[in-house]
Amino acid sequence: MIKKGAMYEHNFGGTVFVTKVTTSTVEFRNQSIPDMEFHEKDEWKLETFIEQFSYVAG
Repeated sequence: MIKKGAMYEHNFGGTVFVTKVTTSTVEFRNQSIPDMEFHEKDEWKLETFIEQFSYVAG
């Protein structure tokens, strides 16, 4: 399960900090993902986030 307050790494590198998790979405802040057009804060569908990110710490 995705955890609020944890760091996750994108498949292509770079990390995000999860700020909110619901049963269907994950809200996060971009920490260090270059070359991708992420907003400062973004929200993705939970299943999309799980496919593209892996747990780092937190």
